[in-house]
Amino acid sequence: MVADEGGHEPTLIGVRASAFLLGARWGMSGSFTVPAMAPRRLQPAPASTVHCLINNFTQGNDMPKAYWMATYRSISNPDALAEYARLAGPAIQAAGGRFLARGLPAQVYEAAENQRAVLIEFDSVASAKAAHDSAQYQLALEALGDGAVRDIRIVEAVE
Repeated sequence: MVADEGGHEPTLIGVRASAFLLGARWGMSGSFTVPAMAPRRLQPAPASTVHCLINNFTQGNDMPKAYWMATYRSISNPDALAEYARLAGPAIQAAGGRFLARGLPAQVYEAAENQRAVLIEFDSVASAKAAHDSAQYQLALEALGDGAVRDIRIVEAVE
């Protein structure tokens, strides 16, 4: 394989990324089929191009958003919950979280508890997980201790 002007070697991911951008399909013979073109072998994209493509993908709006859903089953220590909220809010917002809803439900159905619920939007699952695992949020969890029983889920958006 030939290096680009920056001395970067092409990579297999570069081949697939180049083909993806052209709307190609991977064939059984190891070749790509590009729409409106005859089957052909594509030259791999240089690693520098792949790096740029990956950065554009991961930093753009191409990744589905994620939602952090917290539902409380019981609150046994309101003071600990208040301290948790004081610490957790800024930690979550610092990680890119946007509070969409929080409080008691307007209506419950099926097996739902009539307890506090929180819905937070993130740019991606990775950023939601990073928020949860951050040192700042872990301090909030320590403050909560066993003051509440709750269920937290991080769900990827459909689109």
